[in-house]
Amino acid sequence: MSALARREKAFALLRERIVDGGAKDLECLSVHTISSLLLEVPVPVAVPRVRRAAQAYLTRSFAAVLGQKKFSDHLLWGAQCPLEKCDRVTPNGMIVPKGDSALEYNILVLEFVRLVDTLGFGDLIRSWHVPLNVRVKWGEPTPGNLQRAHPTEFPHSDSWAGESSESVTVHLPLFGDVNRNYVTMFQPPEEFEESWLGPRGTYKEGAEEVAAKYTPVQYRPWIGGLVLMDFATLHASHRAPGARARISIDTTFVLKKEEEKETIHPWRVGERASHAALLRLGEKCFMRFPSASVEHVDVLPFQHPANLTMKDL
Repeated sequence: MSALARREKAFALLRERIVDGGAKDLECLSVHTISSLLLEVPVPVAVPRVRRAAQAYLTRSFAAVLGQKKFSDHLLWGAQCPLEKCDRVTPNGMIVPKGDSALEYNILVLEFVRLVDTLGFGDLIRSWHVPLNVRVKWGEPTPGNLQRAHPTEFPHSDSWAGESSESVTVHLPLFGDVNRNYVTMFQPPEEFEESWLGPRGTYKEGAEEVAAKYTPVQYRPWIGGLVLMDFATLHASHRAPGARARISIDTTFVLKKEEEKETIHPWRVGERASHAALLRLGEKCFMRFPSASVEHVDVLPFQHPANLTMKDL
């Protein structure tokens, strides 16, 4: 069996679980197969709960800019977004949780994982990458970001930054200009090789060596659609002219496969949590972020910038 066929087999089981069970519970119209390694699950009924939890988290995270106001989608549509002044956003757009936003962050993660759990494939998740990313992409790239090692504007797989290549990326747009500011995807060729997904020093290096072999996918994510893509599907942040800011959730989980073991690169040790644990946030465990609100975000070469500890309750 070819490397691509092995991945397609595992991903087909994921799709089968959603079609047979979870999609009905979420009143999905259908599960859209964009490619053999890329799915869209319309979840418009469930997304509002995640959006409300995200609004509370964003209100807390941007409090230094918002003052007593609540976060609102309209703040993302100005030519100069006032939220860009916040110092807890990394150059790649991660809105980093800290001590003062830990409660709202845990609630948001719980709502998101509950949504995923209703899709009916929780037993296929070997582990999640944590913390889950709440990400803002401004209308223009952050100055200097394209010269960094891993800017998301280059086509990439997250395995190039040390995550397990046996993973699936989950992407959920939440707010803002998703028509002009969105994630583009790229489909692997039949001759796909597993070695293409090994860790790399920079995304640019991988894009030059691997992405040229790929084919762009004609698809644009929307608010109300949950995207699932195997790590062999490359993706990149894209902005059309006149784009405004966008906020979304993106994270990954390792997909169980026959006779496969989870391989975690030393860069990512300590950044894993089970599906069962995340479903019991606030009941059996809690994600703590000891960093104070006044501390600036440290951007480490490969580790997540949040100072996460998982505390048992």
